[in-house]
Amino acid sequence: GRVVVVSASGARDEAWAAAKETLRLLNEGVPAHEIAVVARTLEPYRLALAEAFASEELPLDLSCGEPVLRHPSAKAALDLLTLRARDFPARTVEDLSGSPYFTGAEAKRTAKWRRLIDALGIRAGWLQWRGKLEPRTGGPVELRPHRVREGLPGEIIPAEDAKALWSFVSGLRETLGEPPATWSVRSEQARVLLAAHLRLPPDAGTAERDAWGAVQDALSELAAFDRLGEPCSWEDFLDSFERKLSRATRDAGDGRLGVRALDAMDARGQRFRAVVLIGLKEKLFPRQVLEDPLLRDGARAALRHPAGYWIGRKAAGHEEERLLFYFAAASAKERLVLVYPRSDEAGKASVPSTYLRELCRAAGLPAPGEDDTRRVPRQPAERLRSAPPDLLTPREAGLLSVFDGGSPDPALGAADLAEALDRVAALNDRGAPGAYDGLTRPIAVELAKLRKSGLSPTAMDLYATCPFRFFAARVLGLGEREEGSDRGELTPQARGLVYHAVLERFYSGLSEVEWEGKKDWGPVFDAAAGLVFGENDWRALGLYPLLWESARIDMSARLRSFIEWDLERLRAAKV
Repeated sequence: GRVVVVSASGARDEAWAAAKETLRLLNEGVPAHEIAVVARTLEPYRLALAEAFASEELPLDLSCGEPVLRHPSAKAALDLLTLRARDFPARTVEDLSGSPYFTGAEAKRTAKWRRLIDALGIRAGWLQWRGKLEPRTGGPVELRPHRVREGLPGEIIPAEDAKALWSFVSGLRETLGEPPATWSVRSEQARVLLAAHLRLPPDAGTAERDAWGAVQDALSELAAFDRLGEPCSWEDFLDSFERKLSRATRDAGDGRLGVRALDAMDARGQRFRAVVLIGLKEKLFPRQVLEDPLLRDGARAALRHPAGYWIGRKAAGHEEERLLFYFAAASAKERLVLVYPRSDEAGKASVPSTYLRELCRAAGLPAPGEDDTRRVPRQPAERLRSAPPDLLTPREAGLLSVFDGGSPDPALGAADLAEALDRVAALNDRGAPGAYDGLTRPIAVELAKLRKSGLSPTAMDLYATCPFRFFAARVLGLGEREEGSDRGELTPQARGLVYHAVLERFYSGLSEVEWEGKKDWGPVFDAAAGLVFGENDWRALGLYPLLWESARIDMSARLRSFIEWDLERLRAAKV
């Protein structure tokens, strides 16, 4: 018939039904650009529709109404301009420098930046960037000092690469911290920053260009705020910029990309030979319209005046929803497919749209749920059986054959699959050991290195816990990533390094009389702790000064307790 009602369970089944109905229409000779899939809002269905149409290998244009910030080019622009406002999170800096749009440095240099950030333990906060990165711009940075101490090769980041990273973040901080200026000046400064660090590739797609164009349009619109006559800070400018981008969406395509997926608002005034209308349930289409609890419709009606401020009534939203449904249904010239969810993915019953009920009554069709034209079962096997064989994909046909106790051979091509598996086995066959299999360097050389450098308790504990982790970290150099501090606490690695350094200085500086307890060892400890804490201050560790002072006092107390216990133990053993 010209009007078809389909029921499904949940958004994914609705999308599956929409894809099958589209395939049915294509088989009947309806061109793809003459078919539209319409929903009140596409957001709940965007991912499900993309997956369902991709599995059917059907062209679907989902560009209409797509949020601009979903595209990496717009996201990169927002990340760059808001780095200072968010206090330079390391993950964002890494993502930004690794973006294909980033032009501030070559790919080889940005890869070194990421390794440098990881090795220094930078996580977030300008204090960490200034304390951990700036002091290391004067020379090469060794990323694996523990390997060097054990006589193994390390990894050095050249000084110019460290300087380039520091120049990037410090330059952004300086530019994005300038005093208030006019909106047009702020807009031009933002354009200059974007042009200096980001650029679309020559082969950029339509979606990338649309998103980048939306960024430029937002900056142009903000420049018009000069009419307010007030200067703006970077904080106010970026807040407005982010709100504009978060509301920006892509325009509807021209129909050349296949089946059109549209919001009901964008489908107004357009005509198609066939329309698949999905999401027909209460509170979705029509959406739930609630009266403003602070300004009731009666008060709004009293405030309305033709010569004054025309304030709308919230109840008018019901008429708007009805009109949108009418436009969406009327956009179909030949065929209208109405898909509604009788339940959600969990099986909870849903209420069909009142508009669907009214349309079925006007068209002389049974009410939704009484005698639907097509019904999509929830069970996978029953869902596949409900579709005609000519609408099933090879994968679905193979699954249905297995569900029915048969073989998937006709659908999957068992001969080709067997041949592929045989080739995989041949590729994985290592054959007999060769002349060089099992050869290693002389064990005596490795043992001599270990006797010279020794194994730390941490390394021995790691080996006892997991030999493979020890092999990967200590032999292959694939050390585990150590999370940097979040300016509120020291990482275990940083705390351990401070403990080791203080104890090493203390015991190496302890005299015989202090060992024997004839003289107070407190001054020796104070001198050792003062030197180590001075070398590892709050700037180098990326902590707030007050938090570092608290951590310093705590570590000092713990070290004093340990030293007192250790000296008593050693003296008792000597006696």
